[in-house]
Order: sequence, then structure tokens, then C-alpha cells
Amino acid sequence: MSDAQNQTPPGQMPPVQTSPAGAGRFTRAVTRSPLTLADLAQDLLWPRLFRSAGLALAPSRLIFAMVLIISLGLIDRVLALVSRRESGPLTGLFDSVALASADLVRSLRPWSPDSLGAGEAINRLFIVGPSVVFRDAWWTLLPALPVALVLIAVLGSAIARGALCEFALNAKPTWTQTLGFAVRRWFSAWGALTLPLLALVLLALLFMLFGWLVMATTALNIIGALLFGVVLVLGVVAAVAMFAYAAGSPMLTGAIAAENADAFDAIQRVYAYVIARPVRSVAYSLLNVGQFIVAISIIASIAFAALWFVQSTTRVPLEQLPRPFATFVTVGDRSGTGTAGTISPGDRSAFDEQLARASRGGGVIGDFGSRADRDAMYADKNRTFAWSQRIVDFWTGVLMLVVGAFGVSFFFCSGAIQYLLLRQLVDGQDANEIWIEGSTDAALRPLVNPAAVAQANAQPNTQASTPPGTTPTDQAGPGA
Repeated sequence: MSDAQNQTPPGQMPPVQTSPAGAGRFTRAVTRSPLTLADLAQDLLWPRLFRSAGLALAPSRLIFAMVLIISLGLIDRVLALVSRRESGPLTGLFDSVALASADLVRSLRPWSPDSLGAGEAINRLFIVGPSVVFRDAWWTLLPALPVALVLIAVLGSAIARGALCEFALNAKPTWTQTLGFAVRRWFSAWGALTLPLLALVLLALLFMLFGWLVMATTALNIIGALLFGVVLVLGVVAAVAMFAYAAGSPMLTGAIAAENADAFDAIQRVYAYVIARPVRSVAYSLLNVGQFIVAISIIASIAFAALWFVQSTTRVPLEQLPRPFATFVTVGDRSGTGTAGTISPGDRSAFDEQLARASRGGGVIGDFGSRADRDAMYADKNRTFAWSQRIVDFWTGVLMLVVGAFGVSFFFCSGAIQYLLLRQLVDGQDANEIWIEGSTDAALRPLVNPAAVAQANAQPNTQASTPPGTTPTDQAGPGA
């Protein structure tokens, strides 16, 4: 056939081809669609990680993250007041964890890995940093840490559950459904986060006793030296456990949310996946870190741009920003209000001169230096300035809290997605399969497949009236 015969006129269906052998057995319409990037990447797993940023921006997950940050902040503030310190123990603990985690990521960069630095960073992450904070404030940290882990487990599981339902099922459960799921499984999620840490603490105490009672005692140190190989073996086990927890801790709440697993099952699954595919686990973690850096930079840049815009136009000083580049002094007198000029913040003498002039002639609107300078400037002219500034600081704090909430939400969303992808690599279970509760989460089923649910409700249940041992065809009779 010629090319002209193969062409389909506009507005008509493409030609139908029939099977040469046994014509009419099947027919197939030949259609050709353009090859897209989605077609090339549909069989790849790692591009699906990049949905984490979008899932983390869901309003309900941001609210859960904000509640978590506020709750931990209130606990830390109460502990700081009780211990009469500027900051509580939770702040010190999270700071040490964040610094050690950043050093660990930098030491594992593919183009220039630093094995010695990675080992030191993992030791500071689990041993040195927490022990320093615990030594300084053990009596406040000891009761506060379990409560903090409960809050992290519950709200983190709620964030992970909502992200997994949207990622795997294309369903959007309500915040009450995801929070109810997390509350009912709080003990499993808390145990998944806590039990590996308790095991490391017990092993560390055992090593400390070995060093104090055996290696530091005459004659016993010879026996300890002979048994030091066993200590090194246990040290290797501890190191593997620490690296596995560092790589898998974001996935623990994801395992609870995806499998409805208990604490031991979630730990076993995550550790097995990380150990079975260590290179892929590290690669996925680095991809999530890179995605987070880009996303948080964009979101924080938007927030700071908004703050700069507001401060430069309203001339209201904002606590999160440095003082404006220039000071605007406005003098009011009987003839009206006129601008005296723009003064560089470094020219204090010129500012004092204009301030004295404004004190004689009228009010001052401007900014110079620290909060004390602003309070002194407005003290006599605007008696409500201090309260208004506190309210302004509250609103700007809410904006920056949203930025921090995105980071918390991204941590749990990315970990949950990473869990599903590693599960598919190791176990072969599809990443779109997660556990759905039949009774309490029944509202999710219409969200999963509305057409199937509607069809099932419209048709009568014929299987219920079929006697045992027969089929619907047998029951219908010979004329069916």
C-alpha cells in the first residue's frame, strides 16, 4: 500500500487492523502518541522522590508540623525557666543533632568522601553530642525527652500517613483521619523511634563499664585486652545500627503509616531495607537532601523577600531582618510634616542631630540600631510602640514558622516515600500499595476508586445468594 493510502483523513478514526490468521478473532486500532519524558521515566523509581516537596506543602501537614514545633518549643521554654537557663535542653539536643547531621552529609559527598569525618560525625550524632547535653541538664532532659518523642511519633505519623495516601492512592484523607490513625498507633511509632536509641544507650553503658571496671584495673586489663576483639565486633554492630538509624529514621514513621506495623516490625523492615540496599539508601537520602536545600531556599527567599518589602515600604522595623540601610527622619511642626532627610545607619552624629531637631519640632518615624535604640526613640512620642512591636514580631514569627514547618513536613514526607521505593526494590511490592483500614478509615475507599465503589453499590450482591458448591451460571439454569 502506498503512503497516501495509509494516511487518515482529518476527523476520522485510524484504520483498524485484523489478524490474518482467523480474521475477526481480534481487532486493534493502531495509534501512535508522541514519546514524552514521563514515558521514559515511568519505570524509574528515584524521580518519584521529587514529589516530596509538593506533598510537604499540603496545609494539613504544615499545620501538624507547626503544632509539633510549637509544642516542643513550649516544653523547652518551660524547662529553661525551671533550670534558669537561656535555652532548654531540647534546643541544645536538636542543635547538636543538626550540626552532626550536616557534617555527616558533607563527609559522604560522592565527589570527595571523608570516611574519618563520617565516623566522627556519626559518633557525635549519637554519643558525644547527646551525652554533653545530658550531663549538663539530665534532670530536665530525662522526663522531657520521652514526651518529645511521643509528639514527634504522633504528628510525624500523621504527616506520613497523609503523604502516603496522596502518593500511593491519589487520595486526600481529612486531617482528622490521618491524626486519628496516628493517635491509635502512637505506641508503635514511639517504640520504633525509641527502641533503637535505647539499645545504643545500653550498649554504650556496657562499654563504659568495661572500660572502668576491666581495662582500668590491674591484671583484669590483660583479660580485657584478650576480649577486646569481642568489643570491636560489638562496636561494628553498633556502628552499623547507628548508620542504619541515621539513614532510616525518616522512614520509621513511614513504615508505621504504610504497613500498620508494630514497633519491632517497622524497625526490622527499615533496617533490612537499608542494609540490603546501602548504596541506594544513601543515594536516595542525598537526593532528598539536595531537594530539600533547593526547596527550602526558594521558600525562605520568598519569605525574606516579603519581610524586606514590608519593612522597606512601611518603615516598621522587623526583628528577623537587620536594620534598614538608611534611616528616614520625618519632622512635624506647625506648618506641616516634612522629611528631614535620609541618614546612613553608621552616621550616628547626624542621626542625633536630626533626633534633637525632631524632639523640638514634632515626631520621629525611623529606625537606627538595635531594639533598645528604637524603644528609646519612640518612648516619649508613641507609648503603644512596644506593644505594637510585639504584635508585629508575632506575625513575622508566624511567617518564619511556616518556613520551619515545611522542613519538618518534608522530613516525614520524603522518608515515607523513600520507604515505599526501597520496599519495592527489596521485596518487589509495588510502591502504590499501602494498608487501608476497613472500618475506621472507610471514608478513604471512595477516594481510592470512586467509580468502583459506585458500581458496587448500584449492583445487587449476587454472590450472597449463591448456594455453596455452585456457581452463578449453574444456579441460573440451562437457559442462562
